[in-house]
Amino acid sequence: MNPWTDTPSVINKNNRPEVKMTRLRLLLIALVLGLYALEGILVNPLIFWVSIPIYFGYSVVASALKDSSKVKLRQGYGYLVLTVCFTYLYHFAWFFDWNDTKTGSSTSALIFLWFPVYAFFFGFAGYLFGLIGVKENKER
Repeated sequence: MNPWTDTPSVINKNNRPEVKMTRLRLLLIALVLGLYALEGILVNPLIFWVSIPIYFGYSVVASALKDSSKVKLRQGYGYLVLTVCFTYLYHFAWFFDWNDTKTGSSTSALIFLWFPVYAFFFGFAGYLFGLIGVKENKER
């Protein structure tokens, strides 16, 4: 038995789907907690609605890791990146009151009802970008 070739490396241990899922789960929990903090409301049941696009992205990535599909994994990561970026953009606009987003009108909090729907559209654009990137790699 050769110890240099028969022992698994540290890279292979960190490349397992369980390790990736744990890291992704912790990252997404931290992102959702960040959204909760940016909304600035102590008791906020609306956070579940606001973070639905992120939960959906997690399920896409989880199924891709379960199936060991690189195509689905790229699509899931593309979805998550654009969804998280857009979601944080409108949360920052609310928190920092850019262009009177927060104080401009009495109905300004409606962004938390409608923008998660828009986040799905941005996420699906990232999902399609993930597919395009994989097709380019197959042609090479």
